[in-house]
Amino acid sequence: MTAVSLPAPTSRHVANIDSDALAAALRAEVRGEVRFDVATKALYATDAPNYRQVPIGVIPRDLHDVVAAVSVCH
Repeated sequence: MTAVSLPAPTSRHVANIDSDALAAALRAEVRGEVRFDVATKALYATDAPNYRQVPIGVIPRDLHDVVAAVSVCH
């Protein structure tokens, strides 16, 4: 297995995302909660990562939700 280095995400990576459209698309496919509010994003941005990156938002319930979220974002 070869390690792949990815650049650390920055706010510029999400600058062109229509978060309202993304939230609507995720809510149509994901069974779990889809949260884009500031408080929830702040909570999930502080889980001891090597760098702090506030998520755009989503809380998958199960593997199906993870697959659906990745598919929508792709």
